[in-house]
Amino acid sequence: MFQKLQSRCEICVIMLRECRNGDNQEGVKFFSFCLRAFEKMGSGGMSEDEDGVDKVHVEERELEEAVKLTMFLPFRHSTLTKLVVLVDEIPQNEGLKKLFVQSGRVRKRRVRGDPRCKTSDRKPPKRWYSSFFPDGYLNSLSEYQREKLRLSKKVFPLYDIETLPNL
Repeated sequence: MFQKLQSRCEICVIMLRECRNGDNQEGVKFFSFCLRAFEKMGSGGMSEDEDGVDKVHVEERELEEAVKLTMFLPFRHSTLTKLVVLVDEIPQNEGLKKLFVQSGRVRKRRVRGDPRCKTSDRKPPKRWYSSFFPDGYLNSLSEYQREKLRLSKKVFPLYDIETLPNL
């Protein structure tokens, strides 16, 4: 999970630099927000993956492709999940590929929201902002469970983001 956090932060730093060089204030604001959110989420806010296989068709032949089935984190706000998905897709974006160097093994495709993707039973991280949790999640916990989370007293507003800014 730490590797995922590190990779996502590195993508944000590269994109921040690119946006600053291009004087793209919307991009600077977006990737600054992403970087701060990922740093505050920490590795405890990154989902786990399980190995899976998808059937793919190549030239009328059916082949098997190894994939990563991303587990659903019930304690993570959907806006944070959207940020993760958007940032994960950046290195594969045709217009942005040139900024990222692929080293090591070829990355497996991540599958999200598929019925094969399980729900994680991991406990939420401590010291998170209350805004990092989905609506109603904290209320569903007992007072003792909420106290154990030692929620941050600070405010971290989340912005509803559907797509990347114009890059």
